[in-house]
Amino acid sequence: MAYDARRGVSVLFGGSDGSLLRDAWEWDGAEWRSVSGSGPTERSHHAMAYDGERGVAVLFGGFSARTRLGDTWEWNGVSWNWVADTGPSRRTGHAMAYDSASGVTTLFGVGAGFGNEDLNTWAWNGAAWKEIALRGIGPRHSTRMAYDAARGVTLHFGGGDTSQQGETWTWDGFEWTRVEVPGPPARSSHAMAYDSQRGVVVLFGGEGIGALGDTWEWDGLEWTQVATTGPAPRWGHAMVYDSARRVTVLFAGRNGSSCLGLGDMWEWDGVRWTHVSSGGAPRSRFDHAMSYDSARDVTVLFGGTIIETSCKFHVFLSDMWEWDGVSWKELIPNPRPFGRFGHTMAFDSARVVTVLFGGLGEGWSYLRDTWEWDGVEWTQPVSATSVARSNHAMAYDGLREAMVVFGGTNSISTLGDTWKYDCTLRSRLAVKATCAGGGPIRIEWSSATPGGRVALAFARARGSFTIPPGRPCAGASLGLGPHQLQVAWIGRSDGEGGRVINTDAPPAACGGHLQLLDLTTCATSNVARIE
Repeated sequence: MAYDARRGVSVLFGGSDGSLLRDAWEWDGAEWRSVSGSGPTERSHHAMAYDGERGVAVLFGGFSARTRLGDTWEWNGVSWNWVADTGPSRRTGHAMAYDSASGVTTLFGVGAGFGNEDLNTWAWNGAAWKEIALRGIGPRHSTRMAYDAARGVTLHFGGGDTSQQGETWTWDGFEWTRVEVPGPPARSSHAMAYDSQRGVVVLFGGEGIGALGDTWEWDGLEWTQVATTGPAPRWGHAMVYDSARRVTVLFAGRNGSSCLGLGDMWEWDGVRWTHVSSGGAPRSRFDHAMSYDSARDVTVLFGGTIIETSCKFHVFLSDMWEWDGVSWKELIPNPRPFGRFGHTMAFDSARVVTVLFGGLGEGWSYLRDTWEWDGVEWTQPVSATSVARSNHAMAYDGLREAMVVFGGTNSISTLGDTWKYDCTLRSRLAVKATCAGGGPIRIEWSSATPGGRVALAFARARGSFTIPPGRPCAGASLGLGPHQLQVAWIGRSDGEGGRVINTDAPPAACGGHLQLLDLTTCATSNVARIE
C-alpha cells in the first residue's frame, strides 16, 4: 500500500485472501473505492512506494503462481502502466521507499532463490533501475569496529562466519570499501579502540588459531604490529580509549582455560602495556561492553557473562560499573537494561549519552532494545530498532552524528546488514517546569509527524508499560510505571512535527515523568522528568 499525497488517497493492490488477488482500491479517509482494471497480474508480498515528484505509485515484484516476480508498474490515479521488466532480481518480501532528496524510489530486500538473498540496494528514477550499493562485507559475527575521527570513516576488521576473517573495510556513511593491505591475522572476538591523541586505531587479541595476545595499530594507511607482550592472550574482552588520561583501557575477557573469564585490567599508552591493580573491581567476565564517556571522563561497563557449574550454564550479568582512572564504582540504577552478553555500547558525544544495543539475554533470547545512559539514569529512546542480534559491532560516527551497527548473529543466521541509528530523527521530548504553587509546565517536542496527533502520557515513576490491545498504538512500549499511568494531553504537532505548550498543573505533577507518543507512527520519545 502507498499514500498518494497529491490526490490524498491510499492505494492498495493485490494480496491474498486464500487466493492471489489483482484488484486495486483507493481509500480517501472515509471510504474504499475500487479502481480495478487491466494492470499487474495477481500477486502477494510485493512492495509499493509513492513517487511524489512524478505523482505515481511504483509497484515492484512479489509472488504469483509459485513464481517470484521482477516487473515494475506505475499507477497514475487513472491507469496502470508497465514500465520495466529488468533491474533488481525477482523477489518477494522486499521493501521500497521514496527518497525525496534524491528523487528516486529505493528498493532493498530478499531476491531470487532461497538461501541466495540479494542484499544490494536499487534506485528507480522513473526510467530505469540502477544498483546503488553493493553488499560489501559478507555476513559475520564477533566482529569489531572503531570510528576513525581523523579520516571521518568507521574502520571494520575481522569477524567470523564459517571461519575467521582478516579483511579491513571502511564505511564513509554511504558504502563499504575494502582496503587491500596486509594486516593482523584473521580473528574474531577481538577489541578495537580509537586513540584520538595519536590518530590511530588500536587492536588487541581475539580468537584465531587459539587465543591471541598481539597488539596492532592502524594509521589510515597501514597496520603495524606494535607489541607482542602485555595482557595474556584472550578473546571476548572490551577496550576503550580514555582521552583524559591518554591511554587505551582493556578489561577482562576469556582464554581457553577459564569459563569464569578473566578479571584483569591493562592500559596501553602507545609504547607499552601496564597492568592496573584496583580494589573493588568488577568480577571476572567476558563478552561484556564498555564505552568511554568523554563528558564525565569515566569508562562505563555493563553486563557480560560467565559459565558456571562445570562450564555448563551461562550467567547473564546485569551489573554496571564506572572507572574514573583511579577506582571502580558499582552503580545500581533502576530501571536498567536486562542482563545480557554479546551487546554493544558506544558514546554519543553530540547528545552526551552512552548508547547500548542488542545482545543475548535470559532464555537465550536475541535482543533488539536500545538504551541510553546519561550519567544519572537509563532511558529507552525508541520502541522499535533494527533486527534482534548479538555479537555485532557498533561505533559512533561523530562526523554524521549517528550510531553505525553491522552484522552479528540471531537465531536464524549470521547477519551482514548495516544500520544507522540517527538520533536526530527520533521524537525528542524536553520538559521544563516551575513547580512552586502549581506553576506552568512548559512542554516542548520535535521530530513527530508534521500535523499529526500525539499523546502525552504521565506517571509518577519510570518503569515499563505495554499499551494493551484495543487501544491506539497497541503493543508500543512506554518507559513509564503502570501505577497511576494516565494520558495527560492529546493534540496535534505543528507543521514541522514540533510544538511548545504551557499548561498549569497541580504541585503533585512535579517530580513526575512525561513521555510523548506519536499516534501516527506509534514512535515514542524519551522519558522526561518534570523538575
